Amino acid sequence: MNVNDKKKVIFLTGAGASVEAGVCTSEKITEILVNYSSYCPTDDSVAVENALRYVQLRIADHLRVRAADVNFEYILGALAELVERDRYPVMPLFGEGDTVIKKLEGRLALDDVISRLYALLRELLFLRKSVDYLHPLKAFLGLSKPLDFFTLNYDLSLETAFDGLSYTTGYKKRKEELPIWDPAEFDLPKYVVRLFKLHGSLNWGRLFQCPPPPTSTGPTGSATREAERYIAAYPQSVEFDPFPVGSVEPPSRTRGMVSLMNFGTRKDQLYALGQFTILFDRFLKSLGEARICVVAGYSFRDDRINRMIEEAVVSRRGDLHLIVVDPRVYRIWDENLVLRECFARLKWGTAVPKSLGEVLKDGSLMALVSDCLKAPRTGSESPRHLSAEHQEDAGPSKTVNPQIVLEAWRAFEITCGLAYFWVRFLAPRLNELEHCKTKAEAKEVGSLLLPLLTKVRDLCWRVNKVYGAMNFTCYPEEHVRAINDRPRPTDSRLEMDMVRRWLPKVGWAVSDVFHKCHGSADEFRSTVTNPSAGKEVGAPSNFSLAELIIRDTVGRLGELIGILNDIYKGAGYEEPFGNLIRRLEPSSETAVK
Repeated sequence: MNVNDKKKVIFLTGAGASVEAGVCTSEKITEILVNYSSYCPTDDSVAVENALRYVQLRIADHLRVRAADVNFEYILGALAELVERDRYPVMPLFGEGDTVIKKLEGRLALDDVISRLYALLRELLFLRKSVDYLHPLKAFLGLSKPLDFFTLNYDLSLETAFDGLSYTTGYKKRKEELPIWDPAEFDLPKYVVRLFKLHGSLNWGRLFQCPPPPTSTGPTGSATREAERYIAAYPQSVEFDPFPVGSVEPPSRTRGMVSLMNFGTRKDQLYALGQFTILFDRFLKSLGEARICVVAGYSFRDDRINRMIEEAVVSRRGDLHLIVVDPRVYRIWDENLVLRECFARLKWGTAVPKSLGEVLKDGSLMALVSDCLKAPRTGSESPRHLSAEHQEDAGPSKTVNPQIVLEAWRAFEITCGLAYFWVRFLAPRLNELEHCKTKAEAKEVGSLLLPLLTKVRDLCWRVNKVYGAMNFTCYPEEHVRAINDRPRPTDSRLEMDMVRRWLPKVGWAVSDVFHKCHGSADEFRSTVTNPSAGKEVGAPSNFSLAELIIRDTVGRLGELIGILNDIYKGAGYEEPFGNLIRRLEPSSETAVK
């Protein structure tokens, strides 16, 4: 391939990119399955639902997660394995089976249950709304042609969106027969869009005109003839009408039209097919050549895909820029530390907390991609070994980087959570000491509160980092440095009334900071990443508006600081936040004015 022909921009889409087309999410599909009797009321539906819920709970118990975190892929995958349990020599070691499953099998064969559920799954993957929101994708043909889309979705939203253009999914059309898989189609110059469906498609299948020969019999004449017939009519990979008159069998079957939708807990069975090997090879090659990879609506739950993306981004040292478009992108960051590091510190990616439809409609995705293409290529530069905190100290004239702001905010949120943990952890003993009467009890209050005191000091540091990243000032740094999180006892007279007055309010004050911080988190993140935020209210910039959003949280933090200061003072300790409190209090001269 000529260097000039290398892909500038490629796309990877996940389930979130099809939500606006009315395709059910994984969460919704799971909810429908575990409430099967409500959606598909039949004589047997309650037994099916009970079995599905039971399987979900058993898997959750095994994985030590909530039942709600076990999605339909795990459930259907487990049922598929139960159908074939006679093939697995380890199964007898686990007894004769569960009562709930046996009860279901007394009414329906598991094979029939899977057929019903699979038919329902296919229905939930059909488009129910317009795909007009995807039409702006055609504009990207001006940046990269042919335009390559890699998708993990089974639905036909992209095919519908590009209807009228010359596109291919790797299937070759034939006059009298169904289109057949032919990867050479991807290299034909007539196509301006290429769709690589890495997990298969709603309308892909393998056509078994005769079943494979049995594997348990010896080389008898009958078995040989069956093998010969099977070879003569070897199953073709074809593309069929998504609304077939006949049924489409689940992926594990070997009769009729068998789906090529790669879901469940045993994806390796379909990944072993040459078709998927070719598709993944194409994806890997494109990751090695593209300037930009736009990832939209993908939750980063497929380990194989994640490793490929990670390897490409890290090995190319910024020469591949990742743009992740997802309303929950910050949750993705929290679950993928490598991705967060590549984005927040190394600047090898950009997070866009919006849906694909939003960024296509307002043109912000096109603008972002165009800007990234104009930026100089970084080649294979080594990452700068400079922490995010040091980058924040670059001085007041630095340009505000939203990712550094968000990284500082995330650390502030985490610290809020830890402070909340400590007050809950210490609550039983602190409640006993609310009416402390002796010097020993007062000293114990000070000793018990030390972990919380450390966290409140950290909160002061963290909020200062957030403000500093936005070129504002919260607390003067010298006063923050003077915070004493290990105050010593003094010779001052104990003021028990002060301890008894404020100690019951500590839990309330910490909770107030915690809930205020988390309650404004989404609004803060949205404002930081939206340059136009604040214009309606006349704010100088979106960062000025972001500062207003967290100011109330900082005010609650100030109240907590004052409470802790008074408790320690009353218990005969040095005031831990003495310098900070005096700095924040208005002078008498100011008060007179």
